[in-house]
Amino acid sequence: MQAEVGRRLAVHKGSVQNWERGVGVPGIRLLPAIIEFLGYDPEPEPKSLPERIAYARRRLGFTQEDMARALEVNPVTVWSWESGRTEPSGSKLRQLQALFNQMPIADH
Repeated sequence: MQAEVGRRLAVHKGSVQNWERGVGVPGIRLLPAIIEFLGYDPEPEPKSLPERIAYARRRLGFTQEDMARALEVNPVTVWSWESGRTEPSGSKLRQLQALFNQMPIADH
């Protein structure tokens, strides 16, 4: 089974074995494929805006740097939004909503 999961995620079966044993975690860019493989997202959908931003970023397989590039902002700005220190402006909020809409749908 680990070999099949590894093939579907394009990783070595040893990586899958390590994740199962709690030795390391999958890279963020693998999260969309893992959610697709499982058929659901085991992480509950958050309610607050900072948590929703981080959740959407992870569901899309984006690092903070990736999200910053997509939104044309500094990575520190993404961190600031996710930590709740600041809130995105109207135009950036609309861009974020567009990204939220790109998230693959998965049952909980």
